[in-house]
Amino acid sequence: MIAGLAGNFRMDHLLIQETMCFSTAVVNQLRVSVRSTTGIDLISGFNLGSETTLQNFAYVVPTPVALTGTYDLVINFTGSAPLAIDGSSNFNSGSLSWEVCGYQVRISQ
Repeated sequence: MIAGLAGNFRMDHLLIQETMCFSTAVVNQLRVSVRSTTGIDLISGFNLGSETTLQNFAYVVPTPVALTGTYDLVINFTGSAPLAIDGSSNFNSGSLSWEVCGYQVRISQ
């Protein structure tokens, strides 16, 4: 999670990349999304765990999320089966990196 982004923060781009393939014997499908706590999906339902594209990625140039206040960006994982049982992960391996680049709008008088 990236917490406390100002409402005047404008994103240049948002990138998520599976840097190591997620592997499991339990979960058939794993998806990741990036959303703001204002309820806007910036990247929705991106599939992970592909054996043919081992370092797949999603790159978007989103519109501004909020104009006032603050918001957080959250990575949300969903799967076809529980991702963990009793606090123990159902995955043998896997990693995801993400990058958020942007700037803050300033009004000078």
